Amino acid sequence: MVKLRMSDHKDTSMEEAISSFEPQYRENDCFPTCIRNMLRELSIRHGHGKNPFKLSKSKINDQCDYDSHRASSADMRSIKQRLDKEIKTKGFRCLFQYTDSTKNPQLNVGELRDIIGSNRKSYPTVTLSPDYYKDSKVPFKADIRFGFAHTVIVLRVENDNIFLWDGLLSYKFSTVDTRSIVNLPMERFIKYWTNVDRSKETCWIELETKKQVMDY
Repeated sequence: MVKLRMSDHKDTSMEEAISSFEPQYRENDCFPTCIRNMLRELSIRHGHGKNPFKLSKSKINDQCDYDSHRASSADMRSIKQRLDKEIKTKGFRCLFQYTDSTKNPQLNVGELRDIIGSNRKSYPTVTLSPDYYKDSKVPFKADIRFGFAHTVIVLRVENDNIFLWDGLLSYKFSTVDTRSIVNLPMERFIKYWTNVDRSKETCWIELETKKQVMDY
């Protein structure tokens, strides 16, 4: 196991982490909103500014195959390929994993914690089942239109709790502040994270490691 240097760890509070986030602008554009905010936060943290890739909101919406009626329907593998073409010029890349009983091993909360803790990586997104909207810990009432999976950003794993940034709350309040952070019991989080077509779907952005001359 490689031991990380102190400089490889994030040293930010949840409030600081979301300070660079943009709010969600529509009820169902959670996924492209999360992509924009992962890119913004990681870029700012590493001194590249808010948008070194010159990617507009509409461009990211297009890459996520988003429209106002059916949200984002593109396969995440296709989205990753499109994003990588744009962000690899600055040394960033998009990573995507999900659990498949025949191909991909099951992700776990410890891996989320490792992603969150790494200074070279963005905060990860996870996709949750629609049952999430019915949870008593979610501070809004979702009507019958919310029958689709929901993407949120994981900010912290702490004991038996998961802290999530929910863009739908930023849409409700028309701003980003601590009211859009949801503290969800671990057991319920895992239930919602598992109960989707691609179980435990997770995405994050990271800085590529520069190869040393001796590696060539």
